Amino acid sequence: MQKKVLCFWIGLIICLSSFAQTVKLTPTQMQEDFDVFQRALKEAHPGLYRYTDTTTFTKMFDSLSHSFKREMTDQEFYQTLTPAIAQIKCGHTKFHPDGKWTTRYFYATDQLFPWQLYFTQQKVYVLESYAGNLPVAKGTEIIAINGKPVSEVVSSLLTKIFVDGNNRSTRYLELNQGFSAYYANLIGSSPSFQITCRKTDSTTSSLEVPAVTVSQIEAFEKQHPKPEEPTFQLKFLDNQTALIRIKVFYPAQKGDDYEQFLKESFAQLKTRNIQHLILDLRDNEGGLDRWGAQLYSYLTDEKFPYYDRLEMTPTHSYSFAQYADMPKFYGILKMLIKKPKNGPHLWTHHKNLKVQKPQQNAYLGKLYILTNGWSFSVTSEFATIAHSHQRATFIGQEVGGGYYGNNSGTFIIVKLPHSKFIVGIPMLAYYMAVSGYPYPDHGVIPDHTIEPSIQDILNHTDRELQFTQDLIKQSSLSSNGN
Repeated sequence: MQKKVLCFWIGLIICLSSFAQTVKLTPTQMQEDFDVFQRALKEAHPGLYRYTDTTTFTKMFDSLSHSFKREMTDQEFYQTLTPAIAQIKCGHTKFHPDGKWTTRYFYATDQLFPWQLYFTQQKVYVLESYAGNLPVAKGTEIIAINGKPVSEVVSSLLTKIFVDGNNRSTRYLELNQGFSAYYANLIGSSPSFQITCRKTDSTTSSLEVPAVTVSQIEAFEKQHPKPEEPTFQLKFLDNQTALIRIKVFYPAQKGDDYEQFLKESFAQLKTRNIQHLILDLRDNEGGLDRWGAQLYSYLTDEKFPYYDRLEMTPTHSYSFAQYADMPKFYGILKMLIKKPKNGPHLWTHHKNLKVQKPQQNAYLGKLYILTNGWSFSVTSEFATIAHSHQRATFIGQEVGGGYYGNNSGTFIIVKLPHSKFIVGIPMLAYYMAVSGYPYPDHGVIPDHTIEPSIQDILNHTDRELQFTQDLIKQSSLSSNGN
């Protein structure tokens, strides 16, 4: 009898699970969700029109409002709304299913693309198999997935990744990190994948590879962790050259003391009479606003402005408030907002709005800053100031954040009523105290763009650092020659 009861419950659970996976949203439900979605963005997002004009958004929202003619799965609905978020061109804006804040894997978590890939601006290569049995050589080029040219797959995904402005470097890093998730979320899934590869002799071959589960990917990542490194570190590469690496702009580990690190490090640079400083900010996705300005204060002997202004949308009662979680102390914050008769509302209570003073032990020698697409937020702000003052030589890839600022700070969290999708809306539009940059829809573009090759990745060669050290050697030889 117990066995029969157990079988009954197992069968019921399977049926309910299958039913849950096929539940769809009705046109009415989607229309109601979309109404909240667009009202929240229009009323609360301070940078909605930073990169995209109102006419474009009006047309897009109007087109979307006529899209809900049939039932859709929540994944189809997610795929329908994602382009609207991407069009904001804001890397801080969030959009994901409820409960998926810390993961990229939203859908088809048992039918994921099985290989880790490396994306360059031109080609896609194989790095590893999440299942542990890679049937092709590492570094093999992929030219098609399930019969579709990989160039088309990449082009489709690039337009749906949330980044600041028209940045491309961040998009490729996102695919490097999470292609399997992006493919499943935005294109689809299958029990196996037909993969076409190009061999070294230029011939092609196709093979069918079983899908993997998110558990397999997580197990692979656990077995291949990133090397541990301190949050801040100072190294002396020779008697004239030092390297400062800042992993993030917040205390990520117990005992981290940023101000003390800067004070001691720059004192050592002065004592040792260092002539060349390499500042490695690659993969530094930001943190505390103040830390960016503090860092630059150690790299100049002049006073400097940092932020020009911080804008907010009007803080009247939001029409979507019943679906939103507002920041703590929001009622108090509202009373501190400056509300001029003409122009946007302003947040004026930020230390970075003041003119910044240089530090006594400021380093004034040659400076080389390493960046990539994950040099984001606070890191991008710092890079903008250093670039606008022509303080450094930049090496690597374009930073992830916009040159003239970003949308961040505290967030309004909106949960759509039927799909339960989460929309995270930053409340502040940051504007940097700079002008004259010819690429307003981009961040700092390096003086020397260096993109690691597939061989660099396979051989663990730090091409950007290697290039920088060669540049310093050339500079030293030139100086000695004079």
